[in-house]
Amino acid sequence: PASSAGARRQLDTLSKVSAGFQMQTWTGSTWQRHVDVPKPPLWEVDNLGVPLSFETLIPEVTVPPPPVFIHVDEQAAADFEEQSGIKLEHLVILIAALLVGGLIMFCVCCPILLSPWFLDRLRYNAPERAEARRMRHLELQLESAKRIQSLELAIS
Repeated sequence: PASSAGARRQLDTLSKVSAGFQMQTWTGSTWQRHVDVPKPPLWEVDNLGVPLSFETLIPEVTVPPPPVFIHVDEQAAADFEEQSGIKLEHLVILIAALLVGGLIMFCVCCPILLSPWFLDRLRYNAPERAEARRMRHLELQLESAKRIQSLELAIS
């Protein structure tokens, strides 16, 4: 008797039933039936009137997850990304980078490029500069010729 009481309390895939039953799960709105377990024959009841154990075919139950709540801001961001093809955060980063780059360009690079010193450097091969370099070179040649002549006079 003690062992049959322990057997009655056993909770596993072995079911003790004297009548058939249906395995169902609650999906949140309706009961979903998975399997019908038939009533065992009467000869499977032991002499104490306790039904004999038999293995039930319990399928793997997959309960769908509840619907995920999407916040209004997340929905708006998803709609913006779908319409424009770029995330809002990436667009803000791109605009900020272009603003910083534009400020650096117009506040640092443009004044340097438009300064008189830089414009003077751009005219390095201008005709008047080329003429001045040629004249300097001729003056150096004339000075070296005079020095050579004075050295020859000093030797003789």
